[in-house]
Amino acid sequence: MATEVCLQPEFLKKKGYFSIKDWIETPGNVYTGVATGRFCQDPDDIAVLKWYDIQASKWKNPIAPNPDVRSSMLLYVKHLFRSDLIYDIDELRGKNLGCFCHEPRKVWSEPKCHNQVLVDLLNKCYHHIEEMIRKKKAEHVDEKLPDSFITLTFGDAAENNYGMKQIGKKLGPGQGFNLNDLLAMQKSMKTICVDTKIIDLTKFLEQNDDESIPVAEKAYVLVMKGAATRLLQRKIAPTVTQLDMFNEQTTRLKYDTRALMRGRVVNKHARWNLCFDDESSDANYEEGKGTIVAYKKVPLMQAVRDQFEEFFGPKAADLKVEANYYYDTTKCGIGWHGDSERVKVIAMRLGYVSMPIHFQWFYKRKPIGKRITIPLEPGDMYVMSEKAVGTDWKRQVIPTLRHATGCHKFLEMK
Repeated sequence: MATEVCLQPEFLKKKGYFSIKDWIETPGNVYTGVATGRFCQDPDDIAVLKWYDIQASKWKNPIAPNPDVRSSMLLYVKHLFRSDLIYDIDELRGKNLGCFCHEPRKVWSEPKCHNQVLVDLLNKCYHHIEEMIRKKKAEHVDEKLPDSFITLTFGDAAENNYGMKQIGKKLGPGQGFNLNDLLAMQKSMKTICVDTKIIDLTKFLEQNDDESIPVAEKAYVLVMKGAATRLLQRKIAPTVTQLDMFNEQTTRLKYDTRALMRGRVVNKHARWNLCFDDESSDANYEEGKGTIVAYKKVPLMQAVRDQFEEFFGPKAADLKVEANYYYDTTKCGIGWHGDSERVKVIAMRLGYVSMPIHFQWFYKRKPIGKRITIPLEPGDMYVMSEKAVGTDWKRQVIPTLRHATGCHKFLEMK
């Protein structure tokens, strides 16, 4: 058995808990919601309120709010099975499951929040879930869990597609991020409780005692777990998440699905694109111009970008933004390449699914060393050192780096 709990102040006070922090830290209680925060009374002085960061639960609901509650709950059930979380559900047995969604049901009714779905599954109310599915089939509605993600790339220059008009200007060599910059960013992000890791890509370069291969320049990637949500909550409200930013991108904006390639306007299937700058402008594909959206039209993204200089230093100020929308991860991606159009990269993942980024060293157009796979989840951010960006990836006489992401066909070595 399991019990559903709504973590509102009235409940906490009634049950004798000093604060939400006390409830979460009490054995037998499990928080099942998203990353958020609450002001809690200081045990030493109840007149003082202190901010308490609530870490996201693996049981959180990644599905965007939907007026059709039944559909949303079915999508959450699909999420449990597709992510294999369903196999861990026994660890919740006998626990009090808490979130901020809905008041507990006094009598059984269809679940109105994901927490209630978990309770029903634990209490073996499978027939209720089956009944929900039966009703949906009767309505002839085929729901599909969104299988897409967006990468926002912040850099000194951006473009909607290779060869089209760029915004910003590529800086000269040595003006990108270096290891000291990444270490400073790491230290800064730890002040707001973001887990970070710096990956030395050079360690994966096996030169196999071949003295003809020159020594490679050092290259690093800084990964910041859940940083997009943390920066967003810090600026906007403790209840917003990276999914709100993803929905801002996908519901407010129309991505470019065409581009000018080799002198012809063609449909884009690998991914869709947009760029962001101070002022908006419409696409003119025949002239090689893609759509540019003003920052003011995407206030959530702007709120995160406005904090870059504070947390990432002066090199991160006034970066242009390029968006790649991988609308279907079963067929979208980008193959092995370097970013020859820029020397700086701060990137952010938004959406519903995890998708790693892969790095590979090359020399004389041939891969050398081991492939580096960096897992990335929605809300993660990462920063590339200048060498990792691959701005020099077309050079053959030195080891260079390329990166790729997406479905299998984009990761093959040709």
